[in-house]
Formats: sequence, structure tokens, C-alpha cells
Amino acid sequence: MQDLVSVEDRERVFHRALREGVWHALKRLVEFKDMTGVTHRDVIMRSAAKHHQWDILTHCLRHGADIDKRDAEGDTVLHKMVREEDCEGVERLLYHCEANPNLLDSQGRSVLHTALKEPDKNWQGWRSDMVNWDIVKMLVKFQCDINQRSPVGHTPLERMMEGNQVDIIKHCAIWGRDVGRKEVRWRGKTALHVVCEAGVLDTMHLIVASGGNPLAVTRDGETILELAVWNRNHPQELLAECIKLGVSTHQPRITDRRIERALLTFPNRLMASGRSPMYWAVRLRSRAITEMMYESGSCSSKELRYIAHAWSHPDIPICADQVAYVSMIASTPRSLQSACRLVISHHIGACSPSRREERVKQLPVLSPKMKNYVLFSDLTDPDFGKESPQRSISTAVPAWYQFDTDAE
Repeated sequence: MQDLVSVEDRERVFHRALREGVWHALKRLVEFKDMTGVTHRDVIMRSAAKHHQWDILTHCLRHGADIDKRDAEGDTVLHKMVREEDCEGVERLLYHCEANPNLLDSQGRSVLHTALKEPDKNWQGWRSDMVNWDIVKMLVKFQCDINQRSPVGHTPLERMMEGNQVDIIKHCAIWGRDVGRKEVRWRGKTALHVVCEAGVLDTMHLIVASGGNPLAVTRDGETILELAVWNRNHPQELLAECIKLGVSTHQPRITDRRIERALLTFPNRLMASGRSPMYWAVRLRSRAITEMMYESGSCSSKELRYIAHAWSHPDIPICADQVAYVSMIASTPRSLQSACRLVISHHIGACSPSRREERVKQLPVLSPKMKNYVLFSDLTDPDFGKESPQRSISTAVPAWYQFDTDAE
């Protein structure tokens, strides 16, 4: 019967049915062979997807249409649906038709870049309020690569961080996407920094479990410890989480040598301690946070004494009891946990944060308990050192490695 209809008549019927939306005729034409090189099945498939004619689309695929084939503009059917923000169409193509979500268009953009409305040029701006984040969340669920760079050099994960989409970052971690890559940053921040600023504890756990580095610093040198101190909602919970992750064992940016030099040069100025996490804890007048940071080994007693001395300047508006409190805890003997953390931090803090893991491997021979402290798995164990405290200090840490008890 097909041979009785000329090729020209087939094409005429095909284009008229496509133009007028006569779907029963198009479904019949799908079974015809290609007409003079026209891939009519692919054309019918794209039109069926646009008008939500899913039975026609399935019929096209059954007869040889390619769901991932690009059109004359270089777009796949999935690119078209994402560009039109058709949530139902996108879900159908991904779930039922098994469209490939990581194919690139002619400009080198994936469907996730298209959903994020990635600009064509670097000088063009990007606005998070123009993005349909429901489609982005759906694409992430279906194995889209969140670390694929667009032609202008941005990754979807960076755009999520820029748009402060903590919920989508959380789902990326839940679905096993790589959110812990060190090189993926937005304004010098990793995904862990963005989540810590938002104060979402469960997402912090997920990011670290997926490979996020809790010791990474921002472009300005801030750790998540400092972001936790500044959090207005629940800083104590965030600080406790930072201590569990071992961030408090990271040496602060203020060393004793810098403090001594600052005291000689500027005895009444705070410039040496102005960027220390402990400095901000004291400035916020939170005794609970100050105690937690002191016990976690995030600063030395010498730094505390310097902060108390600097805050006692008459031009600085702070109450005297706060200065007395800082001086008091600076002269109080440390607990075993705090002393061990401080010793370790002074050793491994001599290098850049990026080399911290390498430096940990070069530590002297430690007892298993001390190893756990270094590797962040036993930081909150209240029974550490109770069995043999003398052995924990003397054998775990060599004599040359112990801190100066007079200075502390």
C-alpha cells in the first residue's frame, strides 16, 4: 500500500499533518520509510514531545527515532523541553524515554547549563531568580554532571552555591553527586562553606561524607570554624560539629611569633589577632563559644593573654569582666584533650591547609588514640586518656614535640 503513494504525496501529507497537528495521520506516517532523506520520525518525535503526545513519541522511538539526536539548531529534544521549562516533559523524557542528560548542544552546554540559564559570554550577568530550580533539582536526580564546566567556565555546582541553594546541594550529596571537589569554588568558597554559613548541620555531614574537606579555607583564609562563630542562629551546635570534624585542631592564622612581634611593634593594637577565630569569639562576648574553642585547642594560652591585653586598652569598648574572664581561662591548666589538640595543631599548622593531610602522615609515632585525634574520628571521646593519662602524654608525644608548659 505504501508503494502506491508517491514520495511527493507522502511529504505533502507529512508536512500538512505536522502543521495542523493531525496526530492519527502522523502516527501512520511514522511507519513509512524515510522520504527523500527527511528524518520524519525524528521530526514527528520532537513535535509530539512539544505537544505532550507521549503515545506518538513512544511509537516513533519504537520505529527507530533517536531521542538523543540533535536538530538543525544543535539541540536534543531534552534541551528543547528544558529551555521551555516543561517539567512534565523533562521528567517523561528522562524517566520513560531514557534520554541522556549529559549530552552537549552545539555550543557545548549540557541540559543542566541550559536549565541554569548559563550566559553565552563572560560579560553577561547571571541571576539566580531567573532559574527554575525545580527542573534543576530533577536533572540532578537523573545523574546530571554537576561539575561539567560551561563554555564560560562555570559549573552547575558553582551556580547552586552562588544562588544559595542549600537544599539542592543537600540532595546532590544524598544522590551521590560529587560536591566535595576542592577546585569547585564560588568566590573562594567550597560547598561546605556555603552550607556552614546557612547553618545546615545534616548537609555538612553529607558533604564531608562525600569527600568534602572540612579544613579547606576560603579565598580570605576563613575556615568553617570562623563561619560557625559568626552564625547568628546556632553557633554552638556548629562549633561542636567543627570540633567533631577536626577543624579546631587546625592551627589558627595567628602564631605565637607573630603575636610577640605585634606586641613589640604595636602594643595596643589588635592587628595581629584581628583575624583569629578566638578573637571574634571574644568580641561577640560569648563565654560558651570561647570555652568551646579554648578546649578544642583552636588557640594557645599565649594568644588568649594577648587578646586580653589588647582588649584592656581604654579606647576599646568592652566590659572589664570579659577581659578578666579571658585572662582567667588563659591561666587555667588545659584538659588532656585540649593539650593534645593544641600540640598536634602546632605541628601540622606550620604548613598550608592544602598540605595538611600530607603533614599528618609525617607525624611521629602516635598511640592509636592520638592517631584517632589526628584523623578526626575520635575527637569527642570523653574517656580519652582516662586509662593511662601519663602514658598518653609521655609515649604518644616525644619530648621534642611537647609544648612549652611554662608558656602555656
